[in-house]
Amino acid sequence: MTAPRDLLFVADRRFVLSDDGPLDADAARPGDFASLAGAVEPVAATAADAPARPRPALDPDVARLLSALRRGTYLDYASASSTAVDEAIMRTYLAADPPPAAEMPWSGPLAWLPHPAHGTGERRSAGGGRTPGIGRLLLSGFGHLRTASFLGLFDVVLKPVPSKGVRHPFDAYVTVEPGAAWAGLAPGTYRYVPSLHALEHLAAETVEAGIGAGDEGGRAAGLGTGVGLVVVAVFDRVHWRYREPAGYRDLYLDLGHLTATLDAVAEDASLRLTPVEPAALGAPVVALEREVAAAYRLEDRT
Repeated sequence: MTAPRDLLFVADRRFVLSDDGPLDADAARPGDFASLAGAVEPVAATAADAPARPRPALDPDVARLLSALRRGTYLDYASASSTAVDEAIMRTYLAADPPPAAEMPWSGPLAWLPHPAHGTGERRSAGGGRTPGIGRLLLSGFGHLRTASFLGLFDVVLKPVPSKGVRHPFDAYVTVEPGAAWAGLAPGTYRYVPSLHALEHLAAETVEAGIGAGDEGGRAAGLGTGVGLVVVAVFDRVHWRYREPAGYRDLYLDLGHLTATLDAVAEDASLRLTPVEPAALGAPVVALEREVAAAYRLEDRT
């Protein structure tokens, strides 16, 4: 292989560019980085700042790698060649595994939510149903707008909030206690199904759906008379495309877009979102490949 010329970041994955095309940095030899960055000698500590215990020497190959990464640039998607590079990488991933589904399959009974496109009128008297407002909140943060094609290789789901790489890694769950009649929903634990704009009523023993059940009927224990909104991150959706630790950071950048949207829509819909510890909503249990990213108590402000 000819000597590499530059280091390229594509979707947070490192590639060394050579005359033979992109070389995955994970498969690159230390010499590949050395020819790019040059040797970097570790700096010896002086007697004044030397620690009590001996400081391990920085491996020269690691030093060269870090130096190369500092010189790296991100793929310019405005260039004509960038699409071909990205497509080649995605084809490699597809040859090994298909992308994970944009949403989990549903099997439980459904509570259909009013769609904002059909009108915004709703009763706001004490004890009245606020289901349209809750539905609007869920649609604005998690709703399925339409399906699109990514480079003609696989389908992606477009949603109201932005997401890096159109990964949309978050699922929404709603918990309702018996005293929360204002919500217009039967008590229990629900999962939002974006493609249907509906809530799936989860059985008490359901765990694999992404949130653990509390007491009978899927109700979350300890919630009292409130309504809870739990946001669960699904790592597989991000990791399939972004195979670097930085993908975890980007997931939380996506969460910032989502939570800001939820706050704005809740305010406009006369709802209040109060961040709480997940344990306050019945200590939801998630599978290993998922994580509770945020939890809120939802209240009626009218």
